[in-house]
Amino acid sequence: MKKILIIIILTVLMMNNVTVFATPVKTTKPAGINDAKMSTQLYSLLGNRLLVSMPEGSKVESTPSSKFMAPQSSNERETRISYKVGSEELILYARELFCYSKTNLLKDVNHLLDNDSSDPLFKLTYSSTLDGLPMVLIKPLIGFSTEDGTFVYGAVVKQQDGNLISVYIYANEDAYKQQSNCNSISSKIINSLKRGTRTIATSKRNVIIDNNIVISVENGYVAFVDVGKDFNIYNFVKIVPIGGYWSNMGIYSGKDPVYAGPTADSITQDGVILGKKVKWEYNYYDPNDPNSQVFLDTLVEVPIKDSKTGKTSTNIYHIFIDSDSSKDLEGLKKMANSMKFILAK
Repeated sequence: MKKILIIIILTVLMMNNVTVFATPVKTTKPAGINDAKMSTQLYSLLGNRLLVSMPEGSKVESTPSSKFMAPQSSNERETRISYKVGSEELILYARELFCYSKTNLLKDVNHLLDNDSSDPLFKLTYSSTLDGLPMVLIKPLIGFSTEDGTFVYGAVVKQQDGNLISVYIYANEDAYKQQSNCNSISSKIINSLKRGTRTIATSKRNVIIDNNIVISVENGYVAFVDVGKDFNIYNFVKIVPIGGYWSNMGIYSGKDPVYAGPTADSITQDGVILGKKVKWEYNYYDPNDPNSQVFLDTLVEVPIKDSKTGKTSTNIYHIFIDSDSSKDLEGLKKMANSMKFILAK
């Protein structure tokens, strides 16, 4: 019946010379990352180690650390920037790699990625940042999915001091459906990289912990802090050549450390830190192999008097050393043993 009425109405209009136009229906395409406009604002990466241009509306986000109740990872170690439109998201991760390239950057990055030339996973291209820093562009040849999404594009940049920084871009599932758009925007981001003003200190020096303890840091180590809700983790990481042995020491400062204690295979050794007797617990360690992996840790409990309330509470320092080579063991322990209270003036 409804159809018949429509036909009658149209017939009457035509008989009276009334022109009938079909009104087009306007459809609004959902916003997505394909609508991205690059911002003129430069974003700081790793505490101003590098600068980058991102799409307008991008936001710097905190990054949880992988250890010890997920404190906020230091911005000097890792920076995360998210560009999100609707259900689509691109994520940039910049990371200090704590290693350096001696001569051939392309060859070193190939080694870093374990990119077998006979069956490569990545296409590597030598390039440079806008202001001339050497970098290797990284394009995946197969899909790499992580908890943050699919790896789209990236680069490893060589700073003036030779130290390397990785800048990788990931797309979530909805964004990656528009793979060509992801590739285009990611390329613009990576090719906008410029050097920042901050360099990393690696010379022998003193570093302050909790405003009341000083530690002597050995040559070749970088220091940074991860900040938790009610604790800090101070990190001391050795800068090594690509392929070198990883070595680092962490010092947790708080009330509730994650401390497993000794195992059946642990080797125990006495020590003194901050005037307190401690027991070092060695794990994964072969004293007869100078290149064996080693993990050791200890706890130091220190009474602290609150200057406002006068009450005394106990602060716990969990010191842990993790190294791929026992060659660095003595140097790391020397750093731990150097911890001293700063005397009030």
